[in-house]
Amino acid sequence: MPLEKIEEITPSRHLVLWHINESESELLQLTGNSPELLRKLSEIKVDTKRLELLAAWASLLTLSKSLSFQFNGLSKNENGKPILIGSSREISITHSYPYVAVIHDIQSDVGIDLEQPKDKLLKIAHKFLSEAELKGSYNDIVKLCILWSAKEAMYKIYSKRGLIFNEHMIVEPFDLSKSGTITGLIHMNEYKKKVKLHYRVTPDYVLVFNLD
Repeated sequence: MPLEKIEEITPSRHLVLWHINESESELLQLTGNSPELLRKLSEIKVDTKRLELLAAWASLLTLSKSLSFQFNGLSKNENGKPILIGSSREISITHSYPYVAVIHDIQSDVGIDLEQPKDKLLKIAHKFLSEAELKGSYNDIVKLCILWSAKEAMYKIYSKRGLIFNEHMIVEPFDLSKSGTITGLIHMNEYKKKVKLHYRVTPDYVLVFNLD
């Protein structure tokens, strides 16, 4: 089973990283054939997306056993935010095949994003970065990926529609390293929140999630 890790971020917050190398049938053996899961799978035609969904369920099942809580399945609220059925616990899910990551907190909002640095970020950077952020990124693919993932994580924390990435979210300047802590700000109408984020750079992906 390619569960890479279950990591305790704080006593109430945990992260699961899954590296998919199973077949769909192998993942189904891990998740069980729940009617809700099978219904969701029937709506997905792309094979890798089906595997990502199964790995997310397997991650949450594994985490629920580790932390001794009941996992009754996944749903989404009216804004598309993933929620645990029958639970007030908070989760956020990200996937970039063949990786899936899940962050869970007993009560606080969470956001996570995993991306593989790609040249396409150079073409769309102006759509998600402010002028100051563009100048500070120096067209560095990895730094652009961290900025993108940080804003994706903040978007998931806000969890409502309407956020414009290059207007309503900013990331304070930072020096690039293999891992570090950065600060983001969400400012949407009357809503204003400063977010402390942790990032990690590996040879295969960039991972960002909130710490507070």
